[in-house]
Amino acid sequence: MVSKPNPQADSTSIRPHMILNKKTTLAEAAESMDETPDCLPSVPAMKLSKAKKRNLKKKAIMALKKAEKANRPQKPVLEPRLPATIIPPKPADRGKFSDADALLTEIKRRLVEKNAQTLRISPIPKNCPPSVLLDFCPSALTVRMPAKDSCRYAFLEFRSRLDAQRALTNLNGRQLGG
Repeated sequence: MVSKPNPQADSTSIRPHMILNKKTTLAEAAESMDETPDCLPSVPAMKLSKAKKRNLKKKAIMALKKAEKANRPQKPVLEPRLPATIIPPKPADRGKFSDADALLTEIKRRLVEKNAQTLRISPIPKNCPPSVLLDFCPSALTVRMPAKDSCRYAFLEFRSRLDAQRALTNLNGRQLGG
């Protein structure tokens, strides 16, 4: 069904099918609203106050916007696109410890092993340099001493548990610097 143009409509009236762009439509609507609008229900021919004119303009503009929105083509609802290639996620590198209990037991085992390679030497003289302790026990790898001067002990670390046990039997009963 094709609608025929209305020959009685004057050139200032705006119809929704004639809308080209928003700015010109709103500007034309504002100009044409100075007179009584055609698209609104009949308004008495008496002189309107400013507030009523403003309200009529707003209503006409809203009607034009609704008509414009209704005439817009609707976008079809599409399903989300799938990627062209599907890449499976890489398995995380868990190492050899996937279980928390196994990890905890391994940490404890390593701590015991590390402590077995370390000897605590006490008492040592105040202000004793680490080089004296390394001369006292040449098989030690490192010497750890507390930062405080009043602490009279040190830790000697060895390569293996066997080296630590040999040093313990050799140093047992010997005094450093005295």
